[in-house]
Amino acid sequence: MRCRLRSRAILLAALAMPGWASGVEVATERAGGSRLAERLVHDDADLVLVVSGEQRGVVGPCGCGVRPLGGLERQQAYVTALQKVGPPVAVLHAGAWLDSTADGGEVTAPARAANQAIVEALAAVRIDALNVGWRDLAGLGSVPPRVVTANLKSPNELPDLLTVSAGEHTVAITGVSRRGPSYLFPEDAHFVEPVAAVEQLLPRAAEADLFVVLVYDDPEAAVALAALDGVDLVVEAAGYQARWAAVADKAVRVRTWDQGTRLTELRLWLGDEGLARVLHREVDLDEQLLKGAKRGSKR
Repeated sequence: MRCRLRSRAILLAALAMPGWASGVEVATERAGGSRLAERLVHDDADLVLVVSGEQRGVVGPCGCGVRPLGGLERQQAYVTALQKVGPPVAVLHAGAWLDSTADGGEVTAPARAANQAIVEALAAVRIDALNVGWRDLAGLGSVPPRVVTANLKSPNELPDLLTVSAGEHTVAITGVSRRGPSYLFPEDAHFVEPVAAVEQLLPRAAEADLFVVLVYDDPEAAVALAALDGVDLVVEAAGYQARWAAVADKAVRVRTWDQGTRLTELRLWLGDEGLARVLHREVDLDEQLLKGAKRGSKR
């Protein structure tokens, strides 16, 4: 059982500069270097969380005309490299892994095909928790493993809390989303207000060393959830395309990148009172990263 002694101080952490709130030290930096090995950090962190989001049915890099970023293959290359150097790693997805493109309230045939392809691709890479956002609920066919949602209730009985082991530590993970457009919300599903849904999980989550809430497309809920006693980390996805430093309230709040173009790497240190330090890193998923991984595998 965790004991948390926290204040309500709020601090916007400047990019690459440390900040303190509620006894948690936070810093944000961009992973530099052209080669994969140069982007890795060697430190004494207790565990690392890697978070992506918003591929929306696309397995490969984004369709950008210049320097396309992202792609599950590049993501896995970085995760594999992290696992080799330690500490323990858990890989999370903040939501919108499926394509919800619809016609007349029905997800289109091309979108369904894309969704089948990405579900198969996700099964082949390291993913420990997939937040079910409203796009995912709309496009969901058969339920893949490792999905989680606290507030989108479906007859499929989707899990509301996952617990992942990371070395000596356990991480409780849940996810929330806004409801989304009414024409895409399944008739047999129902929506629970995000904060109320997470509050119901706090007693169960307290059995873990860390409680992480993944938030899709609901910035107001992300702020409210970061103010809850018992929540350690809030990771949100909402089409973000600009650099944004970690924010520390009662919980530490960070953002992921649209289209999975960059990974959000969270290096964590835990103390007797819970989360003590967070190094928030942004890792470009570019062509050089994958080339570096392939060079390393030939040695």
